[in-house]
Amino acid sequence: MIRNCIGSIKTVINFFRQSALRDGLLKDVADSAGATHSNLVSLCETRWTEKHLAVERFAKMFSVVTNALQTLQDSRRECASQAYQLQQAIRKLSICSIVAHFAKSFQVHRKS
Repeated sequence: MIRNCIGSIKTVINFFRQSALRDGLLKDVADSAGATHSNLVSLCETRWTEKHLAVERFAKMFSVVTNALQTLQDSRRECASQAYQLQQAIRKLSICSIVAHFAKSFQVHRKS
């Protein structure tokens, strides 16, 4: 279950980072929402510190990401169906709770 969560997060991050238009849209949505961060951090499977930063940033930007995915879905672009699939994957309760759990557990490890 945790592996699936990390996989979903990585897929969403790559979805935005692989396209300048989608990355720009994410930044626009973040700016209009007044978010402290406007981009996602790439997720490296083997480096725990980078994985921590990526998951933490994803958790902080969760509402921005879902809003950007909704905007892409409504735009009727080529990526609309993929945006819909990603939005459904990350909106599942198990994903949300795991992201929150990861963020908390990484903070505990960071303080130690």
